Amino acid sequence: MEIKCPVTCLGSVSPSAGNVCKIEGSNYITMWNSYLLGRMALKEREEMKKVIDDMGMLSAQAQHLNTPVTSFDRLNIFRSQRLYVLWRRVDTSASSSAQGLLTGYQNNENDHAGCNNVQEQEQQEVLEDSNKVLGTGVEALLQQQRKLKLVEAMLMEKQENGVVAREEEEKRRTTTAMAVIEGMLKVGTKDLFIRRYDGTVHEMSPLCVLDFYVHYSYQRSGKGHLLFQHMLSKEGLCAHQMGYDRPSTKLISFLQKHYGLIKYVPQATQFVVFDAYFERMKEEKVAANKNQHTKKSMLEKRNTIFMKDNWR
Repeated sequence: MEIKCPVTCLGSVSPSAGNVCKIEGSNYITMWNSYLLGRMALKEREEMKKVIDDMGMLSAQAQHLNTPVTSFDRLNIFRSQRLYVLWRRVDTSASSSAQGLLTGYQNNENDHAGCNNVQEQEQQEVLEDSNKVLGTGVEALLQQQRKLKLVEAMLMEKQENGVVAREEEEKRRTTTAMAVIEGMLKVGTKDLFIRRYDGTVHEMSPLCVLDFYVHYSYQRSGKGHLLFQHMLSKEGLCAHQMGYDRPSTKLISFLQKHYGLIKYVPQATQFVVFDAYFERMKEEKVAANKNQHTKKSMLEKRNTIFMKDNWR
């Protein structure tokens, strides 16, 4: 079962707020947090609550969890969490235009028949009245004829107004765009104590992947990689710099395939921080020390040259 909502719901906060990005084709990714959810109108907020709760439930079922990790209420409570939603815009006008035309044609026929019946009844009443007053003179007959023309004009105007109103409503209904939800990715900062191979414990607060789910209708189509890569770009991180909360075997395989992340030490908390996090952090530290040493050497050399020049 696909999860849908009006496009106005996912685009209710203006793109200038930085939460809506067009990815490719008709695909978009919207970032949500407690602040942006609080800015939504009540009706759109209810629509968004249903979307988040339904996707959270599907994710929990896929991971065989008793309680969903992602919900609208939890996203409002934990203000540091951010939810990236991948969705596709679907214009319903193409699918409903034929039905709309058929319905409009049938309505026009029914209204036309109804108006004809009313008009015939009014004309009959006027003719009967005319016959009754025929003996009263030509003036009375002319008065009844004017009444008949007035009734015909009123019926014609009513019929035209009804057709226009129906056309406007049909146009509004058939051009409503819907958003089909394809996936979601929730991240947030966590305070972790990670044990290493030598028994040492490292205290850290990395940004962690808390929930990651692609709707079963769109799995194995590159949607997950598209969503994950967008998140990394927006957060300014690499995959090895993040922690992962109870990653499934599918997520472990995904990270190995796309980012080469394999080795890690299992933790009692079931959080995963890959060895690459510590290895590259060590490499970066060595590189930083080397750069610092180089700058220091250059500064000492410059000072030595300056002192020699002054001595002369």
